Amino acid sequence: PRHPDLAAESARLVAAGKLTLPSAPVYKAKDFTEALAYMEKNGKVLLDFNPHRGSRRHEPPLAAHHRGRAP
Repeated sequence: PRHPDLAAESARLVAAGKLTLPSAPVYKAKDFTEALAYMEKNGKVLLDFNPHRGSRRHEPPLAAHHRGRAP
């Protein structure tokens, strides 16, 4: 990183739960209409084009981990 001290401090704050990282929900590509509706109301979404992945909508692992759940 350009600013290693800032990166280290940011990592420390994230680990301490004092700095949160926003995440976007992940929608299957077939649920594009639902994803678009969410995006228009709340902001970013991610589309998953892998037809073999399990759930229809899920959060990125970082978001689940941040709230204390295992990814």
